[in-house]
Amino acid sequence: MNKFSIGARLWLAIGISALVMLAMFASVAVRSARLTAESQAADERQARVTLVAARWSGLTETNVQRVIATTMGSDAQVAQHFAPAVKATSATISELQKELEALAASDEEKAQLAKVAAARKAYLDAREATTALHAKGDADAARQQLNGAVLPAVKAYLGEQQAFVELQVQLADRRRQAQAEARAQSLVFAGLTLALMLTGMAIGGLLLVRSIVRPLRAAASAMAT
Repeated sequence: MNKFSIGARLWLAIGISALVMLAMFASVAVRSARLTAESQAADERQARVTLVAARWSGLTETNVQRVIATTMGSDAQVAQHFAPAVKATSATISELQKELEALAASDEEKAQLAKVAAARKAYLDAREATTALHAKGDADAARQQLNGAVLPAVKAYLGEQQAFVELQVQLADRRRQAQAEARAQSLVFAGLTLALMLTGMAIGGLLLVRSIVRPLRAAASAMAT
């Protein structure tokens, strides 16, 4: 420091302080931008999952009502009328299920979707057996299959779907809590950085003052003698 003039020392101190403050604000801004981006992405994914799950469940219930109407009715034309719609809706449900599996971001979601897939397979197997009995003209056996296998399988299937929706609510609550904690940590980080900066500025200012005062005192002593 003694190699620099007083003016250079002052400008150097100002420059260092400005750089430290710039670094602090840049760090806080980067952390804040990252948290905002992560929160926005999570919100978008959550909204999409909720929309797909709601449509998924609605189409399932629609198909169940079609199967019930087909099985309980004695008119073959009813079955012929609903058959294409049931098939098309099942294909759409399969697509929605694949989309949810692709959107699943946690092990909990993947595990619950596996349960839903297993419950759906059980329902489809029971539904096919009922349809086959009805196609053979065995209406009584078809109704027994409907009440004894299809409806319980539907209840289990919809229950697993509902469990998936409830899991999304739990995950959303956890995510909001984690984001709040992350923002709090960001504030703590900013506070600590500011404290370190102020401490550094105080120490640097003290050293700067000493480097300026000592030569002045030495010069004053030399002039006094």
